[in-house]
Amino acid sequence: MAIYRDGVIEPVQPVEYFDGVRNRVKNNTYKNGVVSNAERDALEALYAASGGATWTDKTNWLTSDDIGSWYGVTVSDGVVSALDLSSNNLIGAIDLAALGGGLPGLTSLILNGNTLSEDLAGWIIPYMLVDLRLQDNDFTGDLSSWVLPSALSILYLHSNSFEGDLSNWVFPSMLTDLRLNLNSFSGDISSWVLPSDLTHLYLYDNSFEGDLSSWVLPSALFRLYLHSNSFSGDLSSWVIPSALIDLRLSLNSFSGDLSSWVLPSELTVLQLYTNSFEGDLSSWVLPSALLRLYLHSNSFSGDLSSWVIPSALIDLRLYANSFSAGPSVSSAVALTDYSILNNGLSEAAVDAILLAIYTRRAAFTHATPVLDISGTNATPSGVLQDGDPPTTGLEYVYELRNDPESEGFYVWDITYTT
Repeated sequence: MAIYRDGVIEPVQPVEYFDGVRNRVKNNTYKNGVVSNAERDALEALYAASGGATWTDKTNWLTSDDIGSWYGVTVSDGVVSALDLSSNNLIGAIDLAALGGGLPGLTSLILNGNTLSEDLAGWIIPYMLVDLRLQDNDFTGDLSSWVLPSALSILYLHSNSFEGDLSNWVFPSMLTDLRLNLNSFSGDISSWVLPSDLTHLYLYDNSFEGDLSSWVLPSALFRLYLHSNSFSGDLSSWVIPSALIDLRLSLNSFSGDLSSWVLPSELTVLQLYTNSFEGDLSSWVLPSALLRLYLHSNSFSGDLSSWVIPSALIDLRLYANSFSAGPSVSSAVALTDYSILNNGLSEAAVDAILLAIYTRRAAFTHATPVLDISGTNATPSGVLQDGDPPTTGLEYVYELRNDPESEGFYVWDITYTT
C-alpha cells in the first residue's frame, strides 16, 4: 500500500497508516477529545463560502455546542471524521484543499446535490478519504492527473462539468462504487483494470473510447452503465456476472455474436440497442425479474417463439433486427410497450403475435398498451373488421383496438404495415 502526501509516494502498512495519522491528529491538535479550533475554523470557512445562512438545515452551526451536534458533522475520538451536507442548498465557490487540510481526520466527504463550484484540476484528494461524493454540483476541471487514495471505496463525480483524459487512472483495490457519468471525460480506457470488489460502474454520457473486448467484469458487479460513449470491441467472450441486475451498453460501436451469453437470473434491465451486435438469440432464457429489454437497432436473428415474456416485463423493444417470430406472451401481465417493427416478419408470424395478444387480452394490466408490428413486416391477414369470433390478423387488430363486445379489457394502440 502507498499514500500520496506532499508530492511524495510513501509506502505504508494500512493499519499503521490510519492509526498513525489519527494519533498525529489527536496528539498535535486535540485535547480531552474536544475538536480543535483549527477544525472549527475550517467548518466555519465552509459555512461562510457556501451561503450558510440560507442552508436548508444549519442546526447548531456557529454555536458553542459540540461540533458533533452540528448538522451533517460526525466526530469520532475528537476528530471530525465525516461531513455530509448533501442536498442542503450550499451555494458558491469553495476551497476543498483548505477544507481537507483543516479536517485531517476526514474519511467521508459528502457534498452532492448542491450548487458548489471550484476547479478541482489540481486538488490532491485527502489520503484518508474512503467516501467522496461531489455529484450534482457545478465543479469543473481536468482530472487527468488525479491520484486516487488507496483507501477510497466510493467515488461519485457525476453530473458536473469535469473533463480530462482518464486513460491513465489507476483504481484502488478497495474501490466498490465509481460514478463518472454526465461529464466530458475522455480517453481510451481499454487498459483499465476493474477492482475485483467493484459493484457499480457508471460511465455513461461521456466521450470515452476503446476496445473493451479484453475487459474482465468483476464477479461482484451489480450495475454497469457504459452507454452513450464511443466504445468498441467484440463482446462475445464476455462473461456476465451472476450478480448483475442492470446492464446498459447502448449507443456505442460494440459488436459480437451474443448467442452464447447467459443472462443473470436477477437481471432487471438489459439495454444493448444501437450497436453492431449479432447472433441467433433463440436459445436465450429471459430472467423472471426482467423489466426492460432493449435489443433494437442491431443485427440479431432467430425464432423467438420459445422465449417466454416474464410477467414483470414492461418494455420490450426488438425492432430493426432480423427476428423471424415473436416471443410467447403466455405469462405476460405488465407489458406496456411491445415494438417488433422492421424485422421482415412473415404474415403468419405477424398473425401469430396478434393472436397471442388477443388470447391473453384480459390479463394485461396497463391501461394503454402499445404494439408496433409495422415497417418491413408483412401486413396482417384478412380485413379490418369485427369478427365474431375473430379469425384473421386484422380482425384481431380490430378487436384489440375497440373491444366491440365490451369485455372490459384494456384496448391496445396497434400500428401495423398497411
